[in-house]
Amino acid sequence: MAHTYFFALFPDAAALDRAEEAADTLQSVCALRGRRIVRARLHLTWHFIGRFAEPNPEMESRALAAGDRLACAPFVVLLDRALTFGRERGSAPCVFETSTPPAALLSAADELRRAMGGAAAVPHADHPFRPHLTWLYSPDRIAEPLAIAPISWRAVEFALVHRVSGEATYRIVRRWSLKIA
Repeated sequence: MAHTYFFALFPDAAALDRAEEAADTLQSVCALRGRRIVRARLHLTWHFIGRFAEPNPEMESRALAAGDRLACAPFVVLLDRALTFGRERGSAPCVFETSTPPAALLSAADELRRAMGGAAAVPHADHPFRPHLTWLYSPDRIAEPLAIAPISWRAVEFALVHRVSGEATYRIVRRWSLKIA
């Protein structure tokens, strides 16, 4: 049983409605098979911490401390294109992505990474941070990035999430409001 930890931004209800409408259209137009991510689990991974064989209280404690220290004003997230990430074989993630990530989102992600130190996953040249919302895992691909009607929301909080493989819902460890300290 895998235990995955990450910081996430969750869309508001209106953004979730727009994401579901875009997903319906894309599944039909691009003939994408696969099971969609349930609405309650749709999120933008702000910072991936890691995947572990067992719960990791030490890592969770470091993440809580990093979240407590973060100072970031609310900002608007705008997802404006759809594409498939990586994997040539098997099911691959179909995502909504932003073509222009807000500076606040990028700088706060860097701040979270620094606060976590070397213990957390670090973006690198082969895998730079790409803000996205995964909505489907499919054996089919979106051939080229497609423009979509914008899916946007004002991010006013973030959460530390503990995902346990096989569980239908995420465990929200803690939520924080976005505000300048």
